Amino acid sequence: MSEEHLVNWYNLQAPFDASEIEWRVGSSGLKQGGVWARVFAYVTNRAIQNRLDDILGPAGWSNEFKPGPNGGVICGLAIRCEEHGAGMYWLTKWDGADARDFEPVKSALSDSMKRAACQWGIGRYLYELESGFADVVEKGTWGAQYAKTQDGTQFYWLPPPLPEWALPAGEEPGEANTKPAQASPDPSENQEPVEKPGPDQLRHVLRHEIGCTTPEEASLVVHWLWEGKKDGIDDVQNDEKLADATLVLLQHKADDGTPVDKMLEEARSYVESEVPF
Repeated sequence: MSEEHLVNWYNLQAPFDASEIEWRVGSSGLKQGGVWARVFAYVTNRAIQNRLDDILGPAGWSNEFKPGPNGGVICGLAIRCEEHGAGMYWLTKWDGADARDFEPVKSALSDSMKRAACQWGIGRYLYELESGFADVVEKGTWGAQYAKTQDGTQFYWLPPPLPEWALPAGEEPGEANTKPAQASPDPSENQEPVEKPGPDQLRHVLRHEIGCTTPEEASLVVHWLWEGKKDGIDDVQNDEKLADATLVLLQHKADDGTPVDKMLEEARSYVESEVPF
């Protein structure tokens, strides 16, 4: 029997790196003149896909989508398994999700796959996390996320640290590598807290926050941020001051209401329609 087809269930279901965990505000309000916010952790569909590729290989899993019985989408996540005496076979587990108001098709596909992955135990440990209270901070705090209470009070927050049991082996609780997500209807994503800004952090933010998968995509974002004054990532990544300034521009775009997951799309549109190169 070939060992390459055996599924390592422990690694498949292991906790994600804190940098792959996102947060959303579940509830918030005012108490004794201060703002409080209760937040929840979740894992992205992209992180789940990367986990499946890493553990099973791209050919070791597949997904299938069907219309839900009352709207929305159901997803079947199939994994290639092999057991002693049973040979190799495919097993599919299903779950579904309703469409959300914002990007209904994309959200239904993504949410249904995340729930199907949970059927396999991927990210299921996050349901055991109790909701935590965000650290409400001053505007301008690096990595802080914008939100509003129900009465319209604006505030900025950072997520709480994950407990040790919810982290990969060797990762210390409280490491500053979590990424907060945003409560609707304001900006939905932002930069994560970092120990120090600079070229390395700029590359990290462009890749893991904005979603750039190639240097060419990172260059599009940089060109867009600098309104054509910089040709791309090569112009800024090797200059610490320019890298810091680009991180500030990213923060300002988020503060102005541009969701992080839309920045790459806007950069493409800008470059293609205004200043093609």
